[in-house]
Amino acid sequence: MIAKINIIAKARRLAFVIPTVLLLSCGISRGNIFYVKTSGNDTLSGASWALAKQSISNTIAAAAAGDQVWIASGAYCRVGNS
Repeated sequence: MIAKINIIAKARRLAFVIPTVLLLSCGISRGNIFYVKTSGNDTLSGASWALAKQSISNTIAAAAAGDQVWIASGAYCRVGNS
């Protein structure tokens, strides 16, 4: 009887642990953050403020779904005809 109770208790713990791990792992997978500032350079990666890009439109073009673009305050000029 005790062995049966232990098996049931282990099954209940497992039934709780597996969904919890799956839910938590969904939040771990995040996109990249791209940084943009007026004194940046578009040849840089944009992976930090020190490596920030300068053009908002080029940064958005480099970003993928789930990525974030952080833009420092400042005046940004639109370049191009479009």
